[in-house]
Amino acid sequence: MSRSIIISACACVLSVPAQALGAQGAGGSLAHGVPENPAATYRFADTLVTSMNTPTGAMQIDITTSATLATAFSADPGGVRVTATLQGLSMTMANPMMGSQTLEPEATGDFVFVMDPQGTVNLLSTPEIEGPAGSTAAVTGMPYELFPHLPGTAAQPGDSWSNTVSRSQETPESTATTTTEYTYTLVGDTVVNGRTLVRIDIAADVETQGTVDMGGMSADQSITGTDTGFALWDMEAGQLHSMKIERAYTGSMNTPMGSMAMEISGTSHRRLEN
Repeated sequence: MSRSIIISACACVLSVPAQALGAQGAGGSLAHGVPENPAATYRFADTLVTSMNTPTGAMQIDITTSATLATAFSADPGGVRVTATLQGLSMTMANPMMGSQTLEPEATGDFVFVMDPQGTVNLLSTPEIEGPAGSTAAVTGMPYELFPHLPGTAAQPGDSWSNTVSRSQETPESTATTTTEYTYTLVGDTVVNGRTLVRIDIAADVETQGTVDMGGMSADQSITGTDTGFALWDMEAGQLHSMKIERAYTGSMNTPMGSMAMEISGTSHRRLEN
């Protein structure tokens, strides 16, 4: 199984991991807007472990992705415009067939998108990323994963809101459609390094349906599972402080050679660096 096919299979696994919290709106409402610091740098780290029972035996694929996102926020007629420059992208993949390999591809261009006050993303442009790393879900999902849907009004501890995100991803080797049903709950205040932050719990049901081209053979994937975690929001600054999400999925890949059961787990982190 080639490197590009293995990466495509994993990219099909999840297209919309859980999301981070965005900015506080004017008047105390929980809504997206331009934060106090309109030029913020975020550190991104994502791990994904996929275990498959193949016709030739068990196989585990580990993918670790890290990057820095230099983000610029500005007012836009549609809400807030975000320009995110991807820097220092690195992806390490390990599996029994190929050992461990690290890719550090160059990215040309930026993620540019506009969010309305509730956080609906209108993606305007994406960077060109050399090699197979650019087709992984951790990378292609970044514009949709940085910020959540918000209520657009003031919220109190115990309040919950929800939304459903559905998006499709297509590469030369795979296609996938993921539907994620999110529930957010405002928990209350917490103190980190002397600064008061607001904690929001995140829970989601995730379903992915996709097809992978495995060297001329078509394989269908069906995966379901949950995302659970939390985001810490700096109310005074109106921007994300940090976020952690745990993923747990099960599914199958049906090929002409037979069906392969899959178990997927992973962790996603975001944190503000400045």
